[in-house]
Amino acid sequence: WYEEALSVATVQQLHLGRTYFYLGCTFQKIGQRLDALDAYESALKHWENQPRPDEAILLADCWNNFGCVLETEEYFGKALEC
Repeated sequence: WYEEALSVATVQQLHLGRTYFYLGCTFQKIGQRLDALDAYESALKHWENQPRPDEAILLADCWNNFGCVLETEEYFGKALEC
């Protein structure tokens, strides 16, 4: 359903970053780590362009999850940056 939401979303939609974040969480849970990284990166890019104070916790969680996936992939230096 997240992918369906993204297929009809526009860049200006307020919750686009949130949708990418939750898509990343889903990919991470089912072991599709590269897809998770792509989704987290998309969320972060969206939030860079349209920061929303009410999504600050999700932004922090996104950086954390991004780091966790990088750690699993043994990119320890990049994980520490997150």
